Amino acid sequence: MDFSSFKLLVSDLDGTLVPYGSDELSLKTIDALRALTQTRRMFTIATGRSFLQSKTIIDRLEITVPVIVQTGALIVDPVTGKVLKAQPLRPELHGRLQDIAGRVSAEHLILGEDGIFYPTRSGLQSRSWLLQSGERCSVFGCSDGVDTAIKHLFIGSERQIREVVELVKQWAGDFCPHVILWPPDQNYPDWFLEVFDPSASKGQALGWLAEKLGVGMEAVMAFGDGYNDMDMLRLVGLGVAMEHSPPEIRAMAGLTVPGPEDDGIAEFVTELMKQIA
Repeated sequence: MDFSSFKLLVSDLDGTLVPYGSDELSLKTIDALRALTQTRRMFTIATGRSFLQSKTIIDRLEITVPVIVQTGALIVDPVTGKVLKAQPLRPELHGRLQDIAGRVSAEHLILGEDGIFYPTRSGLQSRSWLLQSGERCSVFGCSDGVDTAIKHLFIGSERQIREVVELVKQWAGDFCPHVILWPPDQNYPDWFLEVFDPSASKGQALGWLAEKLGVGMEAVMAFGDGYNDMDMLRLVGLGVAMEHSPPEIRAMAGLTVPGPEDDGIAEFVTELMKQIA
């Protein structure tokens, strides 16, 4: 493969560029990606995190190319913080999700285009998550005034969240929302459910960004390890999965590399630059 043809490299964060739930970039990774940009190639991120949650990494890597956050629902200028493209939930789906939220016991928040979470029903789980994650939240919970929603977020026990999943399947109809279910992990003991518009995904956002940058998708290389990376890995010229990725993700990629704990991307990029020097 002619690696010199790649003009834009895009990476997921958690489990790909950094250990899951961490901002810990190795010096080897920082040096490799900064050196890459000196070869007139571009680097950016595509993450399920919010812009606020990604800002530390963006700044350390000195990223100036627009970043893809919220699983592709938002594309943000990393220098100004301005939203360049938003893919909100279509109004009919937003309304149905509000109806569902009123029928379940799981805690519920709506993310507005302003990057603020508006709680409709909050408790210890959501308050703890908001505090730990550093997200901005409406003090008054004026969710009725959120006409344009980026996503609906449900937090609760497995039983509560699976109840929401079933209602979404029944009520969403032909809308087929983009649904991401997050089981408990080392950081949070609760179940999370994110519901986005069908047009909100990393792959679709990357297609828009590549066109804006004047780069064909065949000249894009993407790195990822999760199910929300699948369409991104499939649509680019070369998809690179982490070795620890599920089999379906590895099957979608052309190559695999070690995870962030072993500086997989840094080692790969360093070797890549030797070939294109």
